[in-house]
Amino acid sequence: MTRDDGAGGACRADHRQRHREAGHAGAARRLAVGRLPTWSYVRAALAASWPLVSASFAPLIFLIAAWLLGASAPNAANAGLVAAVAELVLYGRAAGRAAGLKGRQQVALASAAAVLGVVMITLKDVVLVRLH
Repeated sequence: MTRDDGAGGACRADHRQRHREAGHAGAARRLAVGRLPTWSYVRAALAASWPLVSASFAPLIFLIAAWLLGASAPNAANAGLVAAVAELVLYGRAAGRAAGLKGRQQVALASAAAVLGVVMITLKDVVLVRLH
């Protein structure tokens, strides 16, 4: 399945993606007939979603710490959201660096991530506090 023109990595990645998609289709068929997915499918699904799970650790730790230090539930939630925004800015900066951005471009990308996070907190405040 590999080629000699240097595209072997892309071909292997394409093959792995088709294999994953077939595994998802197989799991869907198993569920449709009332059977549980296999353990190998469950392990693969958990491994694929682990980065999303690990990204929630810092905001959760900040939320719990604020609550343990006596913050009200809304203030503890805001502490978790601030941690999530900080994490979003760090991921934006890392993405800019990985994309080869320099200086102002990298700052602009991290700033856009910060603005997105502030909008998220503002929307939470408007929906939960102002509308209820």
